[in-house]
Amino acid sequence: MGGYQRINLECAAGEDLASAVHRGFASSPRSLPCRFLYDELGSRLFEAICATEAYYPTRCERAILAQRASELAERFGGARLIELGSGNSEKTALLLDAWAPPKRYTAIDLDGSVLDRAGQRLVQADPSLTVSAIRADYHTGLTHALAGERGPALILFLGGNIGNFDRAAAAAFLGEIRMRLGPRDGVLVGIDLRKERGRLEEAYDDPVGVTAAFNRNLLARIRRELGGDLDPRGFRHRALYDSQDGVMRLYLESRHDQRAQVGRREYSFAAGERIHTEDAVKYDRGEIEALARGAGLELVEHWLDPEGLYSLNLLGPG
Repeated sequence: MGGYQRINLECAAGEDLASAVHRGFASSPRSLPCRFLYDELGSRLFEAICATEAYYPTRCERAILAQRASELAERFGGARLIELGSGNSEKTALLLDAWAPPKRYTAIDLDGSVLDRAGQRLVQADPSLTVSAIRADYHTGLTHALAGERGPALILFLGGNIGNFDRAAAAAFLGEIRMRLGPRDGVLVGIDLRKERGRLEEAYDDPVGVTAAFNRNLLARIRRELGGDLDPRGFRHRALYDSQDGVMRLYLESRHDQRAQVGRREYSFAAGERIHTEDAVKYDRGEIEALARGAGLELVEHWLDPEGLYSLNLLGPG
């Protein structure tokens, strides 16, 4: 018999929002860690981004999963599914529908509310499914998920989230996962591909303005949680692609000269000055192979959506 449970874990030591803001605003150039984009409202706005026509990664990844779910179930069916940064788990449901029993799914995310909504929805749809939700960062959550019961597991890292790491950090992170894999385990990683600037910049600055609202919500969160008079309307969303490095970079750009108080500190922003909020690294096939090798993993399968915009990659112990 299945069911849903949530476990709340202390995250690995790191900066809280206040420390990150004061360090990031005091630095040059200014920056804020992308993990703070995802409070409850930020998570809902990101779900809305994924539903826009311009943001192709979600529908492309869904198309690949729909096509390959039976193949993955034949290879790994019965194994535990463990997902890092699970979000609303809607794409994962495609795998679970094809999975052989017993169906056991561990979802790891920083947002407890999104974990609860997704987990309860999945269990209502399939009462035989066991969902364990872990509110934690990637490292803490995966350590906990793999500490107890063993047996084959397929670790999911979908949505192109590996792109939030720079290339060296991405290889190091996958290398940490490699150290915990058993011989029958696998890692399924969604990786966005290099493509023309226009397609990328539209995806990260959609005409409806949902991505802009998501990015500016970080400033609204700072105001809500830390106080002060920082005005999100005083900043515009910018999405710029560096084609040489293959990196989409997101910024908040000051619309005019302004001063803003955060807590008890005051900061000045010149017109046009930017706060860097997120990177999304893009890869080609050769770079994906190099990423796998750098992590000590083997690229077992490399699947593309019908448009060739996005890839799903099955990695195994090398």
